[in-house]
Amino acid sequence: MPVLARHGIDITRDKLDVGPAAHTLLGGAKVDERRETRVPGLYAAGEAAGGIHGAGRLAGGSGTDVIVAGYVAGAAAAEHLPALPSWERVEEQAWERFSPDSGVPDVAGWAREQIESLRRAVATASPVFRDDAGLAEGLERVRALQQQLAERSAERADPADPRLRLEQMLEMARLVLGAALERTESRGAHQRTDYPHTIHTGSATSSGGGMGWRNLSGHG
Repeated sequence: MPVLARHGIDITRDKLDVGPAAHTLLGGAKVDERRETRVPGLYAAGEAAGGIHGAGRLAGGSGTDVIVAGYVAGAAAAEHLPALPSWERVEEQAWERFSPDSGVPDVAGWAREQIESLRRAVATASPVFRDDAGLAEGLERVRALQQQLAERSAERADPADPRLRLEQMLEMARLVLGAALERTESRGAHQRTDYPHTIHTGSATSSGGGMGWRNLSGHG
């Protein structure tokens, strides 16, 4: 471990603080056994689909998920391919969502800056341990950015235009924060410090299903 050694850390003797970090998405589009969503012709696998891992993914589980579910989704999508519209029509439908250019200079640069701002806002609002105030503040920030983006839309945009990416990231952030705000319990990787218990399905009682935690940041 040369990197650790350069910083004076010997993992054979020293104790290490271990903390949770967001590194995968638990949840996603609802799919059937063919990995098809309720949108005809749209298939999802891996982190884009929900259900298979429950509230906490076991280490290494995502690899098997992607291989198996990806194969199933790909095979089903290939069968559906002849019924899909032409790519040209798909592009036309995408462009139709945009209104005339607002004339804001360097709007692409603005979008790139907001992508980084959004990442920081969501990481702050929804770490593994989250609460009502932080989630609500993050959701308010997302809605404000969505409004700003609507004022900076374009008549036509290149598929690589950062506005398209920002739009998709904002919608995902809205769904993640909104769902976390609505789930007033702690379960798996979703830990509410203001609702530390797990609500058991079919029972009127709650029990201590939350993980113990302590602040490692030195703040609060």
